[in-house]
Amino acid sequence: TEIMKEIKRILKDGGHLLARVNSVNDINHGAGQGKKIEENFYYVEGYNKRFFNLNDVNKYFSIIGKVKSKEAEMLRYEKPKKLIEIMVTK
Repeated sequence: TEIMKEIKRILKDGGHLLARVNSVNDINHGAGQGKKIEENFYYVEGYNKRFFNLNDVNKYFSIIGKVKSKEAEMLRYEKPKKLIEIMVTK
């Protein structure tokens, strides 16, 4: 939450933050796989990976401002990637 507070501090009033995070539904890219570090946080193939659901997104990003989010699919990789697209307005 310290990161979110810092973003809120430096983001101008009316400013937007756009972000993408890994979805808990992204089984093609490690969700629920590997060594569990904590809830929705795994060590997968040499990397720490955190995955989010929409409640997590609202919990963390609402520290900054009004949150709009949706789950989406990206086809850039060999297998489809599930992610959450986020727009926050301060």
